[in-house]
Amino acid sequence: MPKKKDNTVGKSRRRAAKSSNAILSRFFAPLRTARKVAPQHVFATAVISVCLLGAGIWGVVALITAPEIGPEVGNRAPEFSLQTTDGQNVSLRDFRGRMVMLTFWGDLGNHDGRLDQEIHSIQGARDKWPEKELAILGINVWADRAAVEEFITRHGLTFPVLLDSEGVGADYDIMRCPVHLFINARGIIRLATVGHFSSQDEIEDILNSIKTNTDMKSIAPTISDVSASATDKSAIITWVTDEPSASDAIVCDTEHGPHVPTSPDGTLVTEHSVAVHGLAPDTTYHFQVLSGYNLENQALSKKYSFTTPTDVSPPVISHVDVSNVAESSATIKWQTDEPGTSEVEYWITDSWESIAVSLDESTSDHSVSLSGLQPYTRYHVELKSKDATGHEATLHIFPVITLSALPIGTGAGMRAPDFTLPTIDGESLTLSDLRGKIVMINFWLSGCQPCIVEMPHIQAVFEEWSDNDLVILAINVRESTETVRSFVDNQGLSFPVLLDSEGMVDEVYQPALFPTTSFIDADGIIRAVKEGRFHSPEEIESILNSL
Repeated sequence: MPKKKDNTVGKSRRRAAKSSNAILSRFFAPLRTARKVAPQHVFATAVISVCLLGAGIWGVVALITAPEIGPEVGNRAPEFSLQTTDGQNVSLRDFRGRMVMLTFWGDLGNHDGRLDQEIHSIQGARDKWPEKELAILGINVWADRAAVEEFITRHGLTFPVLLDSEGVGADYDIMRCPVHLFINARGIIRLATVGHFSSQDEIEDILNSIKTNTDMKSIAPTISDVSASATDKSAIITWVTDEPSASDAIVCDTEHGPHVPTSPDGTLVTEHSVAVHGLAPDTTYHFQVLSGYNLENQALSKKYSFTTPTDVSPPVISHVDVSNVAESSATIKWQTDEPGTSEVEYWITDSWESIAVSLDESTSDHSVSLSGLQPYTRYHVELKSKDATGHEATLHIFPVITLSALPIGTGAGMRAPDFTLPTIDGESLTLSDLRGKIVMINFWLSGCQPCIVEMPHIQAVFEEWSDNDLVILAINVRESTETVRSFVDNQGLSFPVLLDSEGMVDEVYQPALFPTTSFIDADGIIRAVKEGRFHSPEEIESILNSL
């Protein structure tokens, strides 16, 4: 968004002062004329002077009590002059005496169809209302001229769409688009909303309320008592509405910078509270609060700000995860609510010797690999993260976690031996590449009657489960490719079938009989071994669901 010019406020004040002097001069000029003719027409002059003086006083009072100029509801809308894509100058003052709908757009993308629907509704209102009663002005604050021209042509717009090259969006405190401002014939902002309109009726309800000068309460609630309390990393924003409504807020770390994520709440309440996390210490944040009768299009407050204090607390450690446990290693991941360094210290229970692994990179997503672990051993693990100001957080996991480096083997509770085999389609498949998914390994022979009987049950489970959750590997032992392919075609199997033509994997796993099936969890650990055939798909799924 273009930056607001530094002299905008000064120019507005000079224009307002010049306008005030001109008004006063017009009011008191007749009094000066009356003074010249007073000797000849004493009585008439007295009457006229009293009337003019009263009118002058009324004018001064009206001028003094006139609303301030500003982007908030109840103020006079700030004047501006912008160009259309064809170079025509359009000023807000050109439409005084009419209602004006100002629509600020940013990205002209489709927004999942919501922008297209809204544009259709706005154009529908433009077509329905007389020009002498309503002016609609679209103001684009980010897109270039070519994008705006294409946008106008694509939607067949007949109202002016202006290019904001003068920082008008900044004058109107636009922090997120789309924003709609509804201005009455006297130039007073009656309503400001953010979000997409879903129908033409929504727009026309607002216009009719403004035209008849009726209460806007049925359109949008009134927002009041806005406040914010901040720590060095978070803030709580609160406000009150006169009617139950939804809650949301727009928060930026500069006047018009990137938005800080918030969590909108569609619950209809009158006392609102929005929490903002992940803030930087000693930083000023600008915000606006939103409330409406739904989360689609909400009333927009004026802009407020708060400043977070200096960093006084350590990071908060959360979402700890231990994964990739191998024979002598493991990986520990965690998150912090602010960037910091990473360190893990681990030691064997009852041992005075420890190992520490440190990473100097400052991040909120931490991942440290542990090595040199001993099998079947309990380890104490301590996580540490230090922020930029030197505050350090420490966390013992549970406080003690067992990191048992598992031996490789084919029994339940052991790490499945890795292997690579070709499929009947000529591709290559490696067991360890499937880490993160449940793997079901079935050893079979084409002449094995129990193998033949259970194949339809395995196929049924394959068709029921997602590929993201389960991988089925049927390993044929020491038979030719032609024999295996013929069997697969006759059975109508679609899960992966691997060829152990030399019996290398068979010698490692050594199934006691055919068929034998091993169930391996997402960490590569064998959790169950079934010798013999399955009698139903439900029998297979019972084991899978227990993993």
